[in-house]
Amino acid sequence: MQAVIFAAGRGTRMKELTDTIPKSMLPILGRPILEHKITALPKEIDEVILVVSYLGSSILNYFGGEFDGRRILYVEQENPAGGTADALWQAKDILKGRFVAMNGDDLYAREDIDACISAPA
Repeated sequence: MQAVIFAAGRGTRMKELTDTIPKSMLPILGRPILEHKITALPKEIDEVILVVSYLGSSILNYFGGEFDGRRILYVEQENPAGGTADALWQAKDILKGRFVAMNGDDLYAREDIDACISAPA
C-alpha cells in the first residue's frame, strides 16, 4: 500500500523558521516532522510518495530512495498554490490502487492511520 504525503508548502506563517527549511522538515524532539510521520506508518504501507516543492532537495537529501524499510518516491509540485488537489494530481501516474493521503506538517498516531487503512473502501 502507498502513502502520499503532501510536503510542498513553504510555511509562510512560520516566518523565519522556514526561511531555510521546508515546514515538514522542522524538528520535533530532534527529528523532522516527516521522519516522525514516516516511522508512524503501519507496516502495510511499503511505499511513500512525497509531493515536494519548496526546498524539496533538502527532503530528498534526508530520506533518499528508501527510509525505514519503505521505498520513497518524489513528485515535484511546480505550483504549490494549486493546493492539495493539484498535489495529488501530480502523483496520479504512480498511484497503484488504494492509498492513504496525509499532510506533511501534521502528526498522526499509528492507531489512527491503522483505523483509516482498515476501513472499508
